Amino acid sequence: MKKRNKLLAFTTKAGAVLSGCLLLTMMSPVLSSGASNPGKTVDGVHVSYNAAAAKLLPASIKANGLRIVTSAPYPPFEIFNSNNQLTGLDIFTGQAIAAALGVKATFTSIDFNGVIPALQAGKFDMLLADTGDNTARAKVLNFVEYDLQGQVLVVAKGNPSKITSLKSMCGKTLAVEAADAPAGLFNPVQAYCKAKGESPMAIKTLPTTADALLAIKSGSAQAQFVGVATAPSLAASTNEQVVTIPGQVGGYTALYVGAGILHKQTQLTKAVNVAMVGLLKSGVLEALFKKYGLQSTLIPKILVNAISAGGQGLKL
Repeated sequence: MKKRNKLLAFTTKAGAVLSGCLLLTMMSPVLSSGASNPGKTVDGVHVSYNAAAAKLLPASIKANGLRIVTSAPYPPFEIFNSNNQLTGLDIFTGQAIAAALGVKATFTSIDFNGVIPALQAGKFDMLLADTGDNTARAKVLNFVEYDLQGQVLVVAKGNPSKITSLKSMCGKTLAVEAADAPAGLFNPVQAYCKAKGESPMAIKTLPTTADALLAIKSGSAQAQFVGVATAPSLAASTNEQVVTIPGQVGGYTALYVGAGILHKQTQLTKAVNVAMVGLLKSGVLEALFKKYGLQSTLIPKILVNAISAGGQGLKL
């Protein structure tokens, strides 16, 4: 993940972060609740109404719908189409959750660094932005998790520097989006290089994923550290290639990814969990993820607050 697998800075002074952020909102149709609800079609996939899940919803959400915050663009999870409307896998996943719960869903895109503060400020009910569960976020959010994603390496076409893993980056330069490189993340690489008597890996920290890709194209970096789900589309669009990392299930620092909900929203967490269990069991999640070639990232069982080993640091 990616931008969404990064360690996210947040503050308890949540209201201030929304000033100056671009807000783009999309609303799904209102659904009728009850036994007569026929469900809804989401991205060509039928989603059945889940009465057991809907019964758990707080009254406010039954009345007003589910307010979902995301952060676009981050393909293929949240992107803007030619009409500047939000679309992508996270959007369709959110629509499927809302359909199962029998409520409308409203999606708003803001800067990623503001998504948790926005939840804390009461602006939204749930986060869907390809966000991985880690120890920092777990202090604030419950996560209803459904897939596993980490980071991989993208290199120039033909892999001229013969990069096979981070172990082969000694003396080379790695480009990385700033929020994907928390302090000390690459210490194991530097320790490895030192033990081998080789030069340390240089780290070029850049503002965005696009900037990191440009570093590959310009030759100022030999590899980019980027989310496993986003890497194929990024590489294809810029004529680069993805390096498969042996022994790294889900990629480096793989995290469980899911819907983020504030701790105090216990009923909503329970409702979304029951809805997601149904969406996985019915095949809806697999069908949606398959459209983006990401069905292999799905986990076999919906989890709640299960921080993966990847959340504890980089393993070579």
